[in-house]
Amino acid sequence: MNETRILDTFVVESDQGLRSFNIYEGDIFEQKGDLLVLSTHSSKRNAPTGWILTGLQEKLGRELNLDSTHVLSWKGISVHFEEIADFQFKGLLTLRVPLSNIESLPSDNTSYEELIDVLTAALTILENLGIFFSDVSFPVIAGQRISDILPGNDASYKKALEILIERSKKWLETSKNCTSLNLFVYESEKLELLTNALYTIRERHNIHGDIVGDILSSLIRQVTDQISVLQSLKVSASLKRSLNDLKQLLSYEPVSIQSINSNSRIIIEYMAKDLINAFGIEIQDNKLYTLIDSLKNKLSPWVISYMHAIRFIGNSSSHASHLNKDYVPKSMKKSDLLAVLGALTNLLSLWINLRNADR
Repeated sequence: MNETRILDTFVVESDQGLRSFNIYEGDIFEQKGDLLVLSTHSSKRNAPTGWILTGLQEKLGRELNLDSTHVLSWKGISVHFEEIADFQFKGLLTLRVPLSNIESLPSDNTSYEELIDVLTAALTILENLGIFFSDVSFPVIAGQRISDILPGNDASYKKALEILIERSKKWLETSKNCTSLNLFVYESEKLELLTNALYTIRERHNIHGDIVGDILSSLIRQVTDQISVLQSLKVSASLKRSLNDLKQLLSYEPVSIQSINSNSRIIIEYMAKDLINAFGIEIQDNKLYTLIDSLKNKLSPWVISYMHAIRFIGNSSSHASHLNKDYVPKSMKKSDLLAVLGALTNLLSLWINLRNADR
């Protein structure tokens, strides 16, 4: 595998602003971040195992100490935290999972839900202790264990992925400080299962993305070029990453309408915060509506309307499962994506011009 690439993303709205749950294909060690999560068995008689754990210990040049860093335990699952100095991740969270907690997965999946609940509870405990992290990266929790126990039961692995994604997203809504959760899938043979799980989640939200027309292709090329220009300017690492994620999503065929809408909304939040800072505007809170509204006296009314349009459509994409079942249409269409990219290309053009003017 040559490089990490984004496969999909879900945007989550919180009181602190927009957060994102991102799914990547690639090596988790190809990126830097605040917190790395991994899982291994809970046996006290055998050394912890797992390819990520092994790779981590090789990079650190030492074995991990999983005895004196206990955070919590529940039904045999124990969680351990360790801060790491001079490494690409600032901290490590390790779940030690007994075999029995996964063996019940084929019947009702309750134990896997509890496992992910233990993970999110540990993340909350760390935040309450004042250990803050803006991004968290992890593989499929207990992924190798599921594969070993259920080699012929793809449905159970797919269900585990759905549980992991949806419960992690729910935690992200209430997190004090985390802005992104990043799920990494390295094994190519698992990608089809992941794609199927994502399709199920998308179907649950009644959102489809299978249309690429001439006008849409032209807008995609234009927005992609503008993203490249922005990336060449002096911007934060997190914005560069978000821009790159959107560029990759725009390159896929068929396009994912929901993912592009949601990621466009993330970019608009960066733009709003950047302009607020440039104009020296004081804000009351970090909600996107407030951020956009605070620019009313600086930007033309139609520019504000573009920003609100992307905010609203992106929000509708994220919460489509809660829409009235009798609404018409029931899913996002080509015109919705055209509206977003049409507004986005105008906003990116303005942003680039304003940034160049400040140079």
